[in-house]
Amino acid sequence: MHKWNRRQFITTTLAAAAGFGLTRSAWGDASSLYKISLIQSSFSQSMKNGEHDPLRFAALARELDIETVEYCSHFFADKAEDSKYLGEMKKVADGEGVRGLRLHCVDIGRLGDPDKAQRMAAVEGHLRWMAAAKELGCTSIRANANSDRELMSDEQESLVVDGLIKVCAAAEEHGLDVLIANEGGLTCDPHWMRNVLIRLEHPRLALLADFDHFTVNEERVLNRYDVVEGMLKMSRGISATAHDFDDKGQETSMDYARLIGIVVGGGYRDEIGINYVGTRLSDADGIRATRELIVNSAKFLMRSQGRG
Repeated sequence: MHKWNRRQFITTTLAAAAGFGLTRSAWGDASSLYKISLIQSSFSQSMKNGEHDPLRFAALARELDIETVEYCSHFFADKAEDSKYLGEMKKVADGEGVRGLRLHCVDIGRLGDPDKAQRMAAVEGHLRWMAAAKELGCTSIRANANSDRELMSDEQESLVVDGLIKVCAAAEEHGLDVLIANEGGLTCDPHWMRNVLIRLEHPRLALLADFDHFTVNEERVLNRYDVVEGMLKMSRGISATAHDFDDKGQETSMDYARLIGIVVGGGYRDEIGINYVGTRLSDADGIRATRELIVNSAKFLMRSQGRG
């Protein structure tokens, strides 16, 4: 992986920032440059071992001073149509003053599955969770736009478009956005993703740039930073994934400062979702470390401009 030195990073990032007219007032305080959301998968360890109840996710976020959450369907997989459960989950969030932003549709099928029955099952699954997202007060869902990696790119594109048509139509009815992220396969290719968006031309459809997952296939692994930059122009969400940290608080598998520089320079101003997926630290400590790294990276950019 190519590592930039300090001079390269500052020169490139600040040039991009200048292009977007980022004055001191636009930067604001580093800790409030972006609204931070918390993705439920950040509590994977403690929710899987029963330490924490998925129902009380919003309360856990509030304990960490985070006011916006992103739910993940696999933590309450049998509750998609359970209005009582969803109502209680929303009640917890309302009681904590926490806002639902997004629901991530996990393990409910691929919208580009080449088997028509499986593809339609995935569509119906997304529609059920879309209704659940609305009940939870969310404004978008994260959809699975994968297909069969053995197929040609144009074949995969057609299958994914076919699966997304009904999902986007339902999104219009519910007033929700549908975001598709880089989750492996051709979803890691910004050019391919752009073609999908162009073919559908739906105002509710956009991308979600994840700091992880860049393997198209065994022979093709894309550059992390190029993918994030390429997707950012079409994104309405960021998943700031983190695995582990060194003794200086830096993420060990990626250059976070460079990624945040790309996000800032690209003009993105919506929520950045914390997605701690490591196992060495506790869930809470990993979430804190990820948030601190995001903030410190923004502070570094400000200091480099002579504004911190």
